Amino acid sequence: MKSKFNFWPKFLLLTCLFLSIVMVAYVFVYFDRFFAHDKPFHFLTFPYIIFNVTICSLIGHQLNYKTHKIIINENTIIRVRRFGFGLKKVYKFNEIAGFSTYSISDKKNANEYLYLIAGDEKVAKLSTYYHQNYHELKSLMIQHQIQNLGNERWAIWKHLSERTI
Repeated sequence: MKSKFNFWPKFLLLTCLFLSIVMVAYVFVYFDRFFAHDKPFHFLTFPYIIFNVTICSLIGHQLNYKTHKIIINENTIIRVRRFGFGLKKVYKFNEIAGFSTYSISDKKNANEYLYLIAGDEKVAKLSTYYHQNYHELKSLMIQHQIQNLGNERWAIWKHLSERTI
């Protein structure tokens, strides 16, 4: 079974890529204005570009480390980073120590996150926010007798800085 991504993460990724390309193209098109001393250039343009590049980089960074494509076969779990375009890593079921979960809820909905753990390291992340078929993937892991290591306590800084190997 392969994981399937929801609409919003794909939309955010494409928007960040588009905005990054537009900002780089803007700098190249107006390169002469940046370095011409006789022409006035609006003093807020450069900070605006830096701000937008920073925001796109932060969102892109979050998407890169939290959007793993997972493929579950008879005896292996394959993790591919960056929406399935990154490096592939194959784990046998006996290499996986288990999984831990945590939940985030707000006024409208609740999202559950699942960390797949091999050894002492978190190697993959699944969530109801990023994956359409999260519950099917989780039940398939339970069917393959991957141990549930319990729930973790959620913290915003941990969520933002969490990286999987």
